[in-house]
Amino acid sequence: MPPSTHNHNLLRPKFFPVVSAHVGSHHDPNYLHRRSMEDEMAVECYQAVPGLFVAVFDGHGGKLASTLLRQLLHRFFLSELLGEPTVVTPTHHSPSISENKPLRLPVTLPQPPSPPLLPPAPASQLRRSPSSVKHPLPFHQLDVCSAFTRSYAKMDAMLRVRNCTRVGATAVTCFIRTDPTLGTILTTANCGDSRAVLCRAAHPYRLSEDHRPVHDVERQRIQNAGGFVAWARVNGVLNVSRAFGDHCMKSVVVSTPSVSEVVLDDSDRFVVLACDGLWDFVSEKSVIQTASRCFDEGMNADEVARVLVKEAIHHNSTDNVSVMVVLFDHAHDEGGQ
Repeated sequence: MPPSTHNHNLLRPKFFPVVSAHVGSHHDPNYLHRRSMEDEMAVECYQAVPGLFVAVFDGHGGKLASTLLRQLLHRFFLSELLGEPTVVTPTHHSPSISENKPLRLPVTLPQPPSPPLLPPAPASQLRRSPSSVKHPLPFHQLDVCSAFTRSYAKMDAMLRVRNCTRVGATAVTCFIRTDPTLGTILTTANCGDSRAVLCRAAHPYRLSEDHRPVHDVERQRIQNAGGFVAWARVNGVLNVSRAFGDHCMKSVVVSTPSVSEVVLDDSDRFVVLACDGLWDFVSEKSVIQTASRCFDEGMNADEVARVLVKEAIHHNSTDNVSVMVVLFDHAHDEGGQ
């Protein structure tokens, strides 16, 4: 078993006043079952557009894709929020990643073709929170949703430039911001099976959507694009139907995200972002109950993330396990108003 070279306290618990939230994380390579750690996580607090970006990336075939996602996706997203669109060039060298700035790149590389549009989901399948129904968002705020979609496409173009042909990653990303009228708004985008689950009134509320080839809509999209599903895998190879990278199968394994947006209220306590190393082995209900109990006992977000990782290992997870927890401080938010 190789020695661990990863800092298990990847992100120290930290409070972000801009959205009145505490963020903590923990991960375990799970070397009993995995030879390497391919997960990455990111936390970025923007100044130009006040808000908090958090993400979990689950790599496969290596960690090149997940590492580049950690380094660059938040900058592509910020560029889109600021209305400064970017296009990657074949001759582009990765910019310095030490500064939290938008990317400004030359415009020469054609954009990848748009994937087939998915048919609208039946009304019975749509997950709408009470808050999002009561408080429809102003039109201009929908730019956050489209910023995620555009930045995902730009990031995937970058991975094509960096030869991520048989290397890829899933992603779950959240952007938290405060609106003076509506309050705290949480926008989530994901591709693949990494997941974000909100604790709402002590119950799990899924913010993301799993993209797997066994799902009817995804299977149909894959077949329409000329692919097939065998052994619950795209073309018999990949067990997720959407991902960054994997450009040898990009016509069928798209990076187009599912995006949701909710307005938080006092019943929304925290959100858990994690890879399938957690969700495939511990139920959403159990995750929310365990985290709630830990917070009740006085643990911080980092300690709660550690408990959830250990819970996955205890339930015989065979994958890398990475967990990020965002705890909302409504009392602090009210006191600052």
